[in-house]
Amino acid sequence: DGSKDEVPVKVAVVDPRTDADKNTPTAKDQTVNIGETPDAKGSIGNVSDLPSGTTFEYKTPVDTTTAGEKDATVVVTYPDGSKDEVPVKVTVVDPRTDADKNTP
Repeated sequence: DGSKDEVPVKVAVVDPRTDADKNTPTAKDQTVNIGETPDAKGSIGNVSDLPSGTTFEYKTPVDTTTAGEKDATVVVTYPDGSKDEVPVKVTVVDPRTDADKNTP
């Protein structure tokens, strides 16, 4: 008969990308003393830009028994369970003075 009805509907538009797809964590150099345990969150430069509930951990513990520049990887885990791996550098320093390190 050609008659028409208009029915209002709601359409939900969702972003199919994971949190890992939507975010790009950046590396930040970190310096710690020998024997200290670095905080993985301290190796990410844009923590405040990432979703609330995001967690940070080193893929493997950083060796802080000797001084030097150490390569590490921070695993960033988002609230939806997706992850990013970020290569970072941790510099381990010996806080002792030369006088403390040496006995003439």
